[in-house]
Order: sequence, then C-alpha cells, then structure tokens
Amino acid sequence: MTPHGHYRTFLAGCRCDICAGRLPHGTGTGYSMWRCRCDVCREANRRRQGQYELRRHRGISPWGDRDKVLAHIRQLVADGLTYNAIAKAGGYRSHSHIDHILSVKQITKATERRILAIRPTQVPPGMLIPAIGCRRRLKALARMGWSCDAIADHVHCDPRTLRSILGGDQQKARKSVVDKVAQFYDTHSMTMGPSIQARVQAERKQWPPPLAWDDHDLDDPKGQARAFARIKR
Repeated sequence: MTPHGHYRTFLAGCRCDICAGRLPHGTGTGYSMWRCRCDVCREANRRRQGQYELRRHRGISPWGDRDKVLAHIRQLVADGLTYNAIAKAGGYRSHSHIDHILSVKQITKATERRILAIRPTQVPPGMLIPAIGCRRRLKALARMGWSCDAIADHVHCDPRTLRSILGGDQQKARKSVVDKVAQFYDTHSMTMGPSIQARVQAERKQWPPPLAWDDHDLDDPKGQARAFARIKR
C-alpha cells in the first residue's frame, strides 16, 4: 500500500493534510507528477517547457545518463541511505521524487547532477544505517580487551546499544553511534584494552582481531577477515 504523502496516493484521490501538504506547488513536478493544474504549477510547467524548447532548438539534449543515476542510487542505499535521506540530500521534498526517478525511462541532466552530487556522508546523524561494520569493529576491539562498557565510556553512548549491536540483535544503528565506534576503532585498535574477560571471550568465539581486517572490508557486507583465515590455517 502506497503511504500518505506519496504522489501516487494523491493521484488516487487522497486529499488528507499529509498528501496535500507534500504537493510541491509552483514546480514542474507539481504539474507533471502530481497533476496539479493550479495557476502557479501551470506557470512553472510553461517555463520548463520553454527552457526545453530553447535547448532543443540549440541542439542541446536535456537528458542525463539514467543508468549512471540508478547505479548511484543503488550504491547510496547499500551505504545505508533511505529514499527519504536521498531525497533530502538532493533537495527534494519527499521520497516520491526518488520513486519517480526509478520509474521513468528518461531523466534530465539537472536531475542527474543533483543525484550524483549526493554522498553517503550527507546522512543525518540520527539516521539508521547498517551496523555490520560497527559490529565487526566491536568484535575486533574485544579481541584487544575492549569491552562494550569501556568503549561506551569513551564514546559517550549507552553500553546497552553497543551490546545489542555486538550480539547481532540490532541490525541497524544510528549513524552517530556508528561513526563514534569507527573513530574509536581507528585510534585504539592497536592498543590493549583493560578487560581480560572481553579478550578471553572474544578469543574463545574466534572473533577476528583488528590485524585480520582490511579497512575497506569492514563495512562491506561481502568483506572477510582474510588475514585471520590465514593465521588460523
């Protein structure tokens, strides 16, 4: 079921406050996607059509590389961005614009520029992102004697959150927490921690130590601790 605030819900006849509030009046999108025929949307669409005709007369193609844009969106999603986060980073009002980009056969160069300019670092600190890299860092730090409680004291977060991530109960975590753990890992992964118990338990569970990980593999779902595998053979 399409949620409220989506242009398809609006086209289906819903005029609730959420749907009506998301309608981008005064834009070509409001005219073409939401099919609004108010005066400001008509004028915005007239200007857009005029610009299109001018570029066509000059032999300038208005169309961008759709495949490149779709590949970039897929990579952003793999990096943890939701459609709402991508839309916000691109200056759009809602995820319905991203849905539209995915559904059309052609996109404009302006859309291409806006989407390709989005980077994973634009994720809001409170956004939930995949916790796999954070979990791997916590396990590697445990091999060095760093317990979740000790790490939490340094990064100023709830140790219960770190334990939930470490145990696999929490598959996503706030970006702010993931970033703090990554920064702690960068500065302490080669330093022995204070907890012998954490180190013994990590060794018993055969969690890979920091030296087993290449940095680029930590956040890659397909990444493996190859160095650790060689050590164990």
